[in-house]
Amino acid sequence: MRNGFAMHLPPLNYLRPFEATARLGSTVRAGDELGRTHSAISRQITCFEQWLGIKLFSRDGGRLTLTDEGQRYHEAISHVLSLLDHATRSLVHHDMNDVIRVHAATVFTSRWLIPRIGRFYARHPKLEVRILDFSRKAELTRGPCDVVVPLEPGNWPDVDVVPLMPDVIFPVCSPSLASEIENDRRLPDHRLLHAEDSLADWSRWLEKVGIADLDAERGLQMADPENVLKAAANGHGIALARGQLVMDDLSSGKLVRPIPLATEVAEAYWIVRSKYGSINPAIRAFTTWMRDEAKLSSRRFAESLALGPKASELRSGHEGHDGPDSQIRHRAPLPAWRVAGRGAEASLS
Repeated sequence: MRNGFAMHLPPLNYLRPFEATARLGSTVRAGDELGRTHSAISRQITCFEQWLGIKLFSRDGGRLTLTDEGQRYHEAISHVLSLLDHATRSLVHHDMNDVIRVHAATVFTSRWLIPRIGRFYARHPKLEVRILDFSRKAELTRGPCDVVVPLEPGNWPDVDVVPLMPDVIFPVCSPSLASEIENDRRLPDHRLLHAEDSLADWSRWLEKVGIADLDAERGLQMADPENVLKAAANGHGIALARGQLVMDDLSSGKLVRPIPLATEVAEAYWIVRSKYGSINPAIRAFTTWMRDEAKLSSRRFAESLALGPKASELRSGHEGHDGPDSQIRHRAPLPAWRVAGRGAEASLS
């Protein structure tokens, strides 16, 4: 007779392939992470489904999609595996207790995190930070990590997700290209630069600011927002930038704003950490420091903002309108700004 209090645990050699495939969305990526072939991963998932008597994935050709049962199960076990990982790491690798593993988007790492990391070490000299930067969102959760800083909220089941700071989105380009645009009085759609960033998407941005006469799909497509900003600085086109990440380039004149329109995003960055992070002193210290830096960064950025008339009342080559998002206009030279939207002051503090 089975003890009613005995644990009913699945085989770990089934659980890991399932978790990795569900998280990464591919048996190939799961195989890369676990050091196995994708066919071996597929076999183990099939065996796991037979062991459970439940279909975890629906299969459409070569595409795998979590079933409702699979989604619920994945959300439940992710937290458990994270706790197991941290508990084992703390037990076996005592020297790792003071190490924080951070995964972040490349553009955020190079333009925001690295310039400030020295202040973290000044505050916590005994802690160590290991940063891996990624150009694609799907890569952010590859391998073990303690803190993830994505550029969009996404779906992060059973973890702590905390908004980090707001931002404004606006076009930037090289000074030489800005001169051409000023003479033409409009944005050239064939020179738009595109990155994989849902908050800095040309189609959505143009709709919000009321510009309808451009083909938002034209132009050079790239995955990494960092490369898009570099291309813009080199005169290859116009990029949509996150203001907090390009203030240094704007101040130095490496990048300029060709038109005086922008949209405000109340939550533009996030801190994602496992539930274990709330009780781990090193992880808690790092995330607390990040929030402190974000407040300081936002406050300094807000100092360059000032109230102004509605965007639609300001003259430019394009007519704006009052939309659901705040609009910001820029008056040269930096850092004078005009802010408006929804009849209320836009706040970045």
